[in-house]
Amino acid sequence: MKPNLFFFILIIFIKCQCSDGIETLELVETTSGFYTVNTRIGTPFYDYPLLLSTYHCYSIVADIWLEQFNYTEWVVPQYFNSSKSFTFSTTFQSWYMYTSTDLYQFSILIEASRDTISFIDNMIFKAQRFFQINDISNNTESFRLFNHSSGLFGLGNPKLCDGISILYNTLNTMKKENGSKDGFGIDFKNKELHVGGFKPKEGKGIYWGEKQLKSDEIFYEFTLFHFSVCGADLMYNDTSFLFGRIDTLSKCLSIPFFLVDSKLTSWLPLNCEGEYCRYVGKEPLDVDHLPSLIFQLSEKGSNFQIPLKSLYLGNDKFCIITRKSVDYFTFGVMAMKNLYLAVNLQSRRIGFADYYSDASDNSLCAIKPDCFGSQIYYPPNNLCINPDCEKWFYSVDEETMTCKVNLSFMIIIYLLIFAFFLVEFYIQIQKKKTINSIKNKKRD
Repeated sequence: MKPNLFFFILIIFIKCQCSDGIETLELVETTSGFYTVNTRIGTPFYDYPLLLSTYHCYSIVADIWLEQFNYTEWVVPQYFNSSKSFTFSTTFQSWYMYTSTDLYQFSILIEASRDTISFIDNMIFKAQRFFQINDISNNTESFRLFNHSSGLFGLGNPKLCDGISILYNTLNTMKKENGSKDGFGIDFKNKELHVGGFKPKEGKGIYWGEKQLKSDEIFYEFTLFHFSVCGADLMYNDTSFLFGRIDTLSKCLSIPFFLVDSKLTSWLPLNCEGEYCRYVGKEPLDVDHLPSLIFQLSEKGSNFQIPLKSLYLGNDKFCIITRKSVDYFTFGVMAMKNLYLAVNLQSRRIGFADYYSDASDNSLCAIKPDCFGSQIYYPPNNLCINPDCEKWFYSVDEETMTCKVNLSFMIIIYLLIFAFFLVEFYIQIQKKKTINSIKNKKRD
């Protein structure tokens, strides 16, 4: 074989082995615990760290004028200055956008703009639409979410933002050029964003959930089955599944109230009445001996774990919140550090790879009570349910926990039976009198 031909074949082989059509981007974790991806905007380019947001499909940047506010606690990396880019243009159309996370709620005035944008090498989009923040004067405290960042990078459902979403345009270009997949993955543990495919580390496999029921939602939703702790399914006998949402602008794990009240707290010494769940055990808390919260993506799927120690904030507080008005889970960044997130936009499915494989340490779990007699053990609340004797007009014997005859009820029954016999006896007497009367009339 000729040397040139050999090297040509070798180069093609190496290219085929190395190119998987997936772009890997480094994520930076801010001191607030959120993640940014570096985005280049303007001509000439400037680098701006933008917070990943799965609740927005478009990108938002903060303009230079924000420097008028004196944020002494902020470390401002770089604010977008439209006057420094000669490819910038604006439509002068503004409106208010409301955003709510587990820690922040704010309304900001944004303005539709265009400029040259790129976040992947050699993939530049000219006149890409995005939004500028024009006013936060009434939300300066809540706006601390943007500390160590220059705005938001929209990772929400890009198909709802055709032409506006940088992610949508990027994936379309990658599919045409490289045959990449229509999806992305986030590795919170290793701080990587994978565009055009999925690359979980450590040989972990991805397990896919049910198809997302609503295609018109901006956020990513999945069905969650068998939410458990200490070996007890907290959803048992209440519901077959609940919905979960991914929110990279939230920090904590949000759990529906009915699963926490008298269920999670019956298994673990937690008080969840305040802003966060707090440890209220008698002994000092040993974080290394906490159980895991476990769930599945299908009725008979694999288990995924969220170790409670990964949600520990210090001072006996856990990054677990609950609201009575919410009936779905929200997975913030602290919960997602235990998982690899895969989003398949074509099939509308969410998948996870589990990065935590240690067995759950249940040494802090409450002791299972000993049920006796006709009591039935109910795992979600970790209690024994007394037999339902009243429907049989019986009462519970407190010593044997079995149904015993209700004396009052039996007296009523006996009285009713006696009354029945009296009525029957009276009817028979009257019947005899009637027959005898008829016979006497015939004789006469």
